[in-house]
Amino acid sequence: MTVDEAPPENIEFDSPLGVVSTAHVRLFNNSSKEEKVVVNNPNKLNFAVSPPNCSIAPLSDAVFKIEYTPTTVGVKQENLIALTLPNNGVWRYLCTGEGTAPLPAEAVSCSCDVGSSSVVPIEFKNTLETEITLYLAVTGDGAFQLPESAPPVKVPPGATTTLSVAFSPRDVGSKKATVEVSPREKAHKSVVWRFPLIGIAQWREATQVFRLKCTARAQASETIHIRSPFLPNKSSVITFQPDEKQRFSSALSSSLSYTLDPEPTGDEFRVNVKLSPLRPFSGVGNLIVSTPNEGTVSCRLFIDVTPAEPDDVIQISGTIGQKSVVQFDLYNVLPFKSKFIAYFTESSPREFSVTPIRGVLNPFNAGQRSASSATKISVEYFPRAARSEGLLVVDTEEMQWSFRVVGKAEQVVKRKN
Repeated sequence: MTVDEAPPENIEFDSPLGVVSTAHVRLFNNSSKEEKVVVNNPNKLNFAVSPPNCSIAPLSDAVFKIEYTPTTVGVKQENLIALTLPNNGVWRYLCTGEGTAPLPAEAVSCSCDVGSSSVVPIEFKNTLETEITLYLAVTGDGAFQLPESAPPVKVPPGATTTLSVAFSPRDVGSKKATVEVSPREKAHKSVVWRFPLIGIAQWREATQVFRLKCTARAQASETIHIRSPFLPNKSSVITFQPDEKQRFSSALSSSLSYTLDPEPTGDEFRVNVKLSPLRPFSGVGNLIVSTPNEGTVSCRLFIDVTPAEPDDVIQISGTIGQKSVVQFDLYNVLPFKSKFIAYFTESSPREFSVTPIRGVLNPFNAGQRSASSATKISVEYFPRAARSEGLLVVDTEEMQWSFRVVGKAEQVVKRKN
């Protein structure tokens, strides 16, 4: 009896250049022993099999992925993959893949002040199988320009390079353009990578600086007048962006609220700003008004918040030379956990100390019956004089508590026999 080898199974792929296409195949081990799959993949540049090393349990099956990565456009790439189980047979797959034009990349966004310039970086990967020399062109808004007299860029296969485009807006608004990258080599002239760009040209009112002052846990309001080459509308959005490495940036942002005055006048508009801080801090950042299809206007905003009056007075009685301790429970006033640090101010006498000096405050849940989730704060008093007074501070990123601590001590008088 003559047994003819079964023809290979055909698997066809088509995928945009740089995008992996996948097919799944199933192998069966009908023997009573575990068997290791032997993979024969002649074209490892364009095709891959995973998992590459796999054993199949007796009387079981396994699923394998065959992946195709195109390195040409419009040219068929073939590969005969064989998966062998020594005691079961050979599964052969004739894989044919064809690459199509690259998909447009995700849009790259940038922003810049009117009259200034910024550099937009573009990450480019050569997904072709040969080295190419790049030709770059920009279509769309003239605010985007390629560097002048830039030397030709050569990129080996599979390598990545960073391309640069200058964004130099002359007026406010949203600017759009596309960078087209193609090989100079004739063999790949039809291949074009496209990178959409979106630039926001903003007007920064450098001559206007606004300052707000307030006491922690109080409120302050102010209406600021901002000059602008365009006027906002109902779709405008107001945000505050703290400067980088700003301390208490979350407290700074969350303490501000703002509304746009609906009736702008002349070449300026008004923003009503309310400051409601929960802790003291000093901060600075940009108040930004963004209007779709128009642009953004920003101005500098300085904020200074002074400490609130102490929340309470803690009185401790003791004896000179002996330690006394009082405790109290503390929750976070906000509906989430917060890390805290506790300390006495530098002007406080050394008779006072606090534990723990750091930890986590749990939120107080309305209706809870037990105080088990509260954090216990212990204040220790080791008096050396009849009266001492200090200031205890408990700090989180968003909140600050302070307590005036008053210690009174008595002198122990030893009686003579």
